[in-house]
Amino acid sequence: GAATNGDKEIDKNDVSFKPVDTTIDGIKITFDDVAGLKDVKDAIIYNVIKPLENPDLAKVYRINPGAKIILYGPPGTGKTFIAKAIASELDAVFYSINCSDLVSKFMGDSSKRVDILFEEAQKNERAAIFFDEFDSLAGKRDEGDGSLDKERNNIVSTFLTNIDGFRKAKNCKMLLLIAATNRPWAIDSAMMRGGRFSTKIYVGLPDHEARMFLLEKEFKGIPMDAKVKLEDLSTLLDGYGCGDIIDICQKIRNLAYRRAIGFGAICNVTPADVAEILEKSFPSSTDEDLERFEEVRTGGKVK
Repeated sequence: GAATNGDKEIDKNDVSFKPVDTTIDGIKITFDDVAGLKDVKDAIIYNVIKPLENPDLAKVYRINPGAKIILYGPPGTGKTFIAKAIASELDAVFYSINCSDLVSKFMGDSSKRVDILFEEAQKNERAAIFFDEFDSLAGKRDEGDGSLDKERNNIVSTFLTNIDGFRKAKNCKMLLLIAATNRPWAIDSAMMRGGRFSTKIYVGLPDHEARMFLLEKEFKGIPMDAKVKLEDLSTLLDGYGCGDIIDICQKIRNLAYRRAIGFGAICNVTPADVAEILEKSFPSSTDEDLERFEEVRTGGKVK
């Protein structure tokens, strides 16, 4: 049916949410495809996947399945990829939502979209909804007088109503909600209470194993000078996010490619290529950012 928001009429038939593919070249993504991050994978396996796969066993030990989780941490740490891997491991239909796209300046529009999204997801026997940039949807409510402030407050209320009652659909045996944010301190506290997004998993910067995984993938089949050691490069990239590392690798390859174009023949990636790009590169996350995440992770106060 249609609902009027004062400025326009919205109809649920005009809004659709399509599932997203969770394969790479047709091959199912698994946790084996996630670089390193053993602690993160263990937390997800035992807090989310195993309890949902074995509810009777979880019940014996009074383990509550983490059907609503928040992945938080610096940008470029692979939260989206991890969410896809979770859905794939559970054989769940995957919906990927950029939360900023749900927020509308039109009164009532955002809340209606949230309702439609949950209705669509619950048509599946197993579904996972991934909410990226969750803080833009579930930010702290305020007392602003503007229409956008009121709309943001309304969407948080609607979202809370949906997540409190989302198990009611008969055909949907499992609905997993995965939120991701780079700003956990900006999320409304009501979202974090027990029974809601109380399972919080920190996805930090890639460790040495994860950096090596990325470097080997990025330079696989690329002509390399023997003096270029990926182990050494991994050490130099400590403190960089996954996105940073992939970008750096692309730039290094591009230098060798341009040289090859000039010579009209294949040229190796050299230590000079690596040094030139690293000299111009900086991590996306500052020490201050990482300290703030550490405070959230350990339950400290964040200003």
